Amino acid sequence: MKEKSSINDIAISATMILGVALGVVIFMIGPHLLAGLLKKAIASIFWVNLAEGGIRIAMFVGYVAAISLMKDIRRVFEYHGAEHKVINTFEAGLDLTPENFDRYTTIHPRCGTNFILIVLVFSIIVYSFLGWQNAWYMRIAYRLLLLPVIAGFAYETIRFAGKHKNSKILEIILSPGLLLQRLTTRKPSDDQVEVALTALRAVMEKEEANA
Repeated sequence: MKEKSSINDIAISATMILGVALGVVIFMIGPHLLAGLLKKAIASIFWVNLAEGGIRIAMFVGYVAAISLMKDIRRVFEYHGAEHKVINTFEAGLDLTPENFDRYTTIHPRCGTNFILIVLVFSIIVYSFLGWQNAWYMRIAYRLLLLPVIAGFAYETIRFAGKHKNSKILEIILSPGLLLQRLTTRKPSDDQVEVALTALRAVMEKEEANA
């Protein structure tokens, strides 16, 4: 049994590593090399970097739109919407009932979709000041090294936004991510909302036990 568990752990780890590697190739190296083709037409490196960021966002949105057409992924997005409905109701301090769930949207400011889009936008700003003097793989390395800093800033942004949901300024800043959530969430069924509710209660029980 222990040997089987080890094999499963190795398979999961290998899948995660492969996923990260593909993500780097598709969303980091790909846009960078495509933007490099524009250097002959665009004299300013600043604008080439901005073009790279625009290509990266376009590829990400296109990817999400494409996978949303898959039946299994649509079902995942329905569970995603159920999660948001339950969390929105919980954070509003209302009873966790189907009637209250129906009052709330599938959109939430602290969603991972928001986080990814903010990372992409912040990366455009930061990467726009980087040069192109080194080999392409060195330029990619610089971008990857800066990514944790950008991700940390994006995390603090959505965390702050979650505490100030009524701020119009934050609503404008986060509006692209909130709009993108219309792709990554779908209207859930009552059974899917029940699953989300069960998950929330399990977390609450664990937190109470550890308090």
